[in-house]
Amino acid sequence: MGASIHMHIEVRSGDTWHHYAAPHMFRNGIFFDLVAGINGKLQPVVPPRGLPENLSFVTRHDWEQDSKSYRLHHAGWLSAEELAELQERLKEVCGNSARSHLDYDLEEGFLHTYINGNALTLHQGWNDLRFIFWFDN
Repeated sequence: MGASIHMHIEVRSGDTWHHYAAPHMFRNGIFFDLVAGINGKLQPVVPPRGLPENLSFVTRHDWEQDSKSYRLHHAGWLSAEELAELQERLKEVCGNSARSHLDYDLEEGFLHTYINGNALTLHQGWNDLRFIFWFDN
C-alpha cells in the first residue's frame, strides 16, 4: 500500500464552511478501505464522490498545493452521519482484535483530534460537520 491520506475536518456555521482540523494519520489499510475502498477488501461507507464545491479556504488551498506535487486520487467526503456509520464499521472490523476500545475509536485512535468533546455528531455552535479526504502515491 503506497497511498497516504490527506484529511480535513470542516464545520458549517450558517452557509459558510470553516476549517476545523487537518488530522495526520499513518497508513492504515482498514481505515483506507472503509473511507474510500483503496484496497478493495472492505466496502467503503460511501464510495468516493469527489470534493464538495464549497470547500473552506484552507482545505481548497491544501488540495491545490498537493495537486502540484502529487498524483491525487480517491477524493471524497463524509458527512457527520456517515462518520457515525464509519465509527460503527470500525467497531465491527477492529473490535475483536483491539487491545482497547480506543484502538478503534475514530477520534482517539485514527483522527487524533477531539471534535466537540469526542462526539462527532453533536452539533453545538455549528450546523454541520464533514470529513474531507484525498489520497496520494
